Amino acid sequence: MMRTSLLMVVLLAAFTGCDPFNNEQQQITELNEARDLWEKVSADYSEGYQVRYQRLCFCYFTEEVWMQADSDSVLYILNPDGGGLMYLEHGEEQTYVLDEIPDTFKTVDQLFEIIEDATSRAEMLEVSYDQEKGYPNTINIDYSSDIADEEVSFRLSDLYFLRYEPHQ
Repeated sequence: MMRTSLLMVVLLAAFTGCDPFNNEQQQITELNEARDLWEKVSADYSEGYQVRYQRLCFCYFTEEVWMQADSDSVLYILNPDGGGLMYLEHGEEQTYVLDEIPDTFKTVDQLFEIIEDATSRAEMLEVSYDQEKGYPNTINIDYSSDIADEEVSFRLSDLYFLRYEPHQ
C-alpha cells in the first residue's frame, strides 16, 4: 500500500510538472540574483536607504511606515505621511515604535535571510523583487497550511538611497 501511494505521488508530480525541489532551486536562484543586484546597487550608499515598509500578519502592528536603515540595522521608523517619528499611543503615554517592537522591522539584508530560510522551511513562499535595485517588493510566507494565523507578508516600495552632503 505504501509503495503504491508513493508511486502515485511520483507519477502525479511527473504528469503535472510539479517538482517541489525544482521550485525551491528556482527560488534560491532568484534570491541569489536579487541579492547580488542589491549588493551591487547599494554598495555606493553607505549612508543607508529609506523605504515604505509594511509587515502583514496576525500580530500587533501592521501599519505602513517609512523606514530608514543601513545594511546592519533599522535606524528610524517614520510616519507614512512623512510627519516625523512614529509613536504608539497607550492612553496618555506615547512610546517610540522602534523602542517598543523592534523585531517588527527588518532591513533588506535581514529580509533576504528570512527568504533564504523560508525556501526550505515554508510550505508556500512567494517573492517578487525590484528589477532595478534587487530588494524584495513582496514576500508572502506560509510555514504550515495546517496552522492558522502564522502566515506573514512584507511589502516594500519606493526605496531610495540616502546621501548626506556635508555643510559648507
